[in-house]
Amino acid sequence: MDPGDNVYFLCRVRDEDAVLGPSITPDFLHHDFGHARNADWVTVSELLVPGRVQRSIIAQRTIQRIRCSELQESYFAYIHSELLKHPNSDFIPNVDENGLAEQIAAISPAGFGDILGPDDYEDLVAAFLQAQGWTLIRSTYFKAKPTFEFMVVRPGPEYGHVQVKCGNVQLRPSEYERFTSHNECVFLLSTHPDPYPGPSVDHHHGLNSAEVLQWARRNTWALLPGVKIQLALHSQFGSRT
Repeated sequence: MDPGDNVYFLCRVRDEDAVLGPSITPDFLHHDFGHARNADWVTVSELLVPGRVQRSIIAQRTIQRIRCSELQESYFAYIHSELLKHPNSDFIPNVDENGLAEQIAAISPAGFGDILGPDDYEDLVAAFLQAQGWTLIRSTYFKAKPTFEFMVVRPGPEYGHVQVKCGNVQLRPSEYERFTSHNECVFLLSTHPDPYPGPSVDHHHGLNSAEVLQWARRNTWALLPGVKIQLALHSQFGSRT
């Protein structure tokens, strides 16, 4: 991936033969390439990249392993095959909006969560809270402010500071106590198995990620196109995680 352009690539190794030194490229020393493999590369639209992959490459590393389920391996093999057959076309399938609920019901909560990227989770939490009477304050939705993703407000006025972390990140309520008052609260969502360690604090709400995903199953309108497209593609396979 090129971090500046958000371009994703997918490859499939052709064989077990190692390609060494000058066989890679004459200036292999300049690029620090010692060995490589023969592979077929395709460019993949961000709409087709699962959340698990997007989360794994937020921290920039040269090479890393991303563990995948059998279903995800089948998914990657399928989109690689289609893109290899049609390299100059945008392989974006049509989404049957009426069949989305059935497609979501056929995939496990863990599999559903793996499809969602960091931005998907933030948007889903925003929709979840707005459906409960809160209103998103658009001017607070800036990545340059890492303490919170955004703020919400409801009559009172009452303000809510929202933090969302997917992956292996815990959120300690005590670290957010200073942001609460009689008319200010904090909403936290973490997908960690033990999301909110330590004592609870007043005006703190630790959202249940499973409950938010269940809400999304009943309200598919809140899912962005990329998520819907991946769900449609997953329905191509008979096995479910």
